[in-house]
Amino acid sequence: MPTVTKDILLKGAWYAIEQCGLLLQHAVILHDAKAYSTAVAVALFAREELGRYKILLDFWERAEGKGKTPTVDEIKKACDAHEEKQRRAQLSVMYRADGPGPLLDLLRARGRPGTPEHIQAAKAEKIDKTTIKRTPKDRHLTRMKALYVDLNDTGAVWNRPCEISARQSIDCLIHAANDYAGQQDRLQRGMVNANLGAALEAWPERPELPRPVWPDPFRK
Repeated sequence: MPTVTKDILLKGAWYAIEQCGLLLQHAVILHDAKAYSTAVAVALFAREELGRYKILLDFWERAEGKGKTPTVDEIKKACDAHEEKQRRAQLSVMYRADGPGPLLDLLRARGRPGTPEHIQAAKAEKIDKTTIKRTPKDRHLTRMKALYVDLNDTGAVWNRPCEISARQSIDCLIHAANDYAGQQDRLQRGMVNANLGAALEAWPERPELPRPVWPDPFRK
């Protein structure tokens, strides 16, 4: 089985994050056209490409630092798992609190260190851990629900992708765009380790990464 050189790994990682940016631009176009379910599906595919970027960058770092080059089979296997790509693309946690309530109070208390409320806000860390653990699977299932009509486990209800709302689409797109924007900004400004920076400088013809775009939260 042939192995993959570190130059090819670097190109694959760059092309993956480029594709993430392109897909997110396309997702916003779909959202503008009120194709909310398709926008969500495309945004979650974009997240998978962000995860692929992180996976391939890990392979590149091992090849660069230890001289260990993976096989084609290893690359394909690592990039085939949808939930793992979603896990690697999980770069932040975002909550939506619709008006006053326990969740909003808990999140606000995080910003007041030293107060009894801040101590209580330690509960939010448990919420974070639970959210982080379940999110990759949830995002994979959401992508499927955004694409396919399927029967639920009771055998009495069909999933209809067209029922995904504008609000669900906006939340999905904003969070994905935020995570992509952070990575794109670090790469564009050279905020990377010395080895990666030197490797990118040695590839001056690499394509420019797409600019991040966000849906207008007030657009209906």
